[in-house]
Amino acid sequence: MDIGDLEKFGMTKIEAQIYDELISLKESKIGEIIKRTGLHRGTVYNAINSLINKNFVVFSKRENETFYKISDAHIFLDLVNLEKEDIDKKENIANVLMKEIEELNKSSLKKQGISIGLGKKAYMEHFWNMFRTCKEKNIEYCWIGDGLGNTAKQLGEHNYRKIINIKKDMKIKFRSIMNQKAKPIKHEDYKPGDRYLPENYSFPTYTWIYDNKVVIVIWQAKPMIVITIEDEATAKSYKSYFETMYKIAKK
Repeated sequence: MDIGDLEKFGMTKIEAQIYDELISLKESKIGEIIKRTGLHRGTVYNAINSLINKNFVVFSKRENETFYKISDAHIFLDLVNLEKEDIDKKENIANVLMKEIEELNKSSLKKQGISIGLGKKAYMEHFWNMFRTCKEKNIEYCWIGDGLGNTAKQLGEHNYRKIINIKKDMKIKFRSIMNQKAKPIKHEDYKPGDRYLPENYSFPTYTWIYDNKVVIVIWQAKPMIVITIEDEATAKSYKSYFETMYKIAKK
């Protein structure tokens, strides 16, 4: 018998060795086990007692002597079934914990003023919220992105033009930092105040900063992910970063 297989059922290497000998011996006194294994008497006693506690070995007394033998071989299937039951219980507990953690995370995000939206609808809603806030408070928004037309591609030309026209009608003020590659592109939304960074700058996300909000759009994700952070300190930090990059960027 492979000792390693027995170890998979919770036996130590020594216990598995003794169990294997007991299979051959059918029934044995402690002395014979010690002789067959070559192990120290105390080691054998400890291992035998452990095997008894684990229900792998049983003993009987006859004429003031103790005899040991393996228990019913079905013990292995019983252990497997118990393990399956334990796994099922753990799976149920895991599902409950997962739901509780998800709810706590949602609650935590809400308290921190963080919301996450998906797809075109969330992207469009971001623009309406930003334009309305900028108009009401007479403030500008700052934007960082590659400027290579990904918004138009994601929303479709019709929706994109709708956004541009509303922004013009509302006379929304803004400043942008884009990739140098966008400079040759003649686009109705660009203006003289735009700044450009070298072509080696990558823009895996688009970022808007306005009022006490930072909106990050992961436009390469499917669907798009729109993350809105409403926090004064975070907005100030991003605005400071924007101003630094705006000074570095060229007209």
